[in-house]
Amino acid sequence: MIPINLWLHLVLENIQTISDLDYQYENWVKGSNANIQDSYIETMSRLFDDSDVNNFIANYAVKAGLTYLQTIELKKIIDAIDHYDGSKLTHEQLLKDPQWIKITDMAKETLKIMPKDSVDIKQ
Repeated sequence: MIPINLWLHLVLENIQTISDLDYQYENWVKGSNANIQDSYIETMSRLFDDSDVNNFIANYAVKAGLTYLQTIELKKIIDAIDHYDGSKLTHEQLLKDPQWIKITDMAKETLKIMPKDSVDIKQ
């Protein structure tokens, strides 16, 4: 099993990607960094499959040191992401979609209350 603090870091790193429209434009739309192969689908796969975020929230968030409020806020953003389907949109359309922009704003707010030592948070 992955160490819990690393698991939290991976979850929050994906939330960071979701919160950052500039990153998404540079890497999902323009493909500016040849060393990064990223997309909406890749990010969702990392969050829900690789990071197994729902299992983390249900069984390990408190063990990772998250407070009740932090866990609830993490669950809210994950639920919002889970109920959003951007897979049929181009990346350009996705980044202009008001619902996606709302999710990125929610992700920023979620990151603000997370432990600062768990991920390099851009604010």
